[in-house]
Amino acid sequence: MIASELREMAANRIKIEMRERKESFASVIGRITGEWNARHVLHSSGAQGAIAHAIAGEYQVRAAIIWQVLGRVIGTQGRVLLLDPSFHADLKNVVVTELDEHCTDLQKHYQDAENLMPASRMRPLAPSRQHAIDKIASEIDLSLLAARAAAQQGDGATTINVYQSYSIVQTGAESSAVLTVQLGPSERAEIDRALDATTDALREAQHLSQDVRGDLQHMGCVTLSAGGNNAGGVQ
Repeated sequence: MIASELREMAANRIKIEMRERKESFASVIGRITGEWNARHVLHSSGAQGAIAHAIAGEYQVRAAIIWQVLGRVIGTQGRVLLLDPSFHADLKNVVVTELDEHCTDLQKHYQDAENLMPASRMRPLAPSRQHAIDKIASEIDLSLLAARAAAQQGDGATTINVYQSYSIVQTGAESSAVLTVQLGPSERAEIDRALDATTDALREAQHLSQDVRGDLQHMGCVTLSAGGNNAGGVQ
């Protein structure tokens, strides 16, 4: 079982992360509804489908964040905890509890989308939630296998690999957590729109010197390869 102090530490960090995610996702929903409204088809099954798709993806992102935080916390305790199957069952329960606690806003967004066309049948929300839970549960199982393999090799290190759309690399004393980013078409489109907005802002920022403007534009070209309508497109 997770020690109370570790559980509290993880819960506090998860709360901080989720506060940021809720604000960010509210903006995503705002953009989606704005785009469909601009086309005069907000009250349509297409708009509902776009919102439902975004919510399904957000469930997976938030589940991955919860597992990332838990991985960082238990990584401070060495390999012993990860070798206990009952501890893994407790981890899975924590993921479910935290996910449900911090996804009430997704249910509200879903209800708002349903109200756009009450007669329309949106895909249910429960499968999206369960899919996110199942993916993280499988990652927890894999971490147990990794811990057992490390124990047999006697290398004194614990490795946790998480493959989600939320990416970060975390290292610490005798532990590591690796998340591999996977961008889909919607994420690429979001990044392209953000880069376009940045480019437009640079053009309108008259107070910038030519040297500073050139440096900023050069940085954009170097860090992101061309793949859209400007030099900052995403591949």
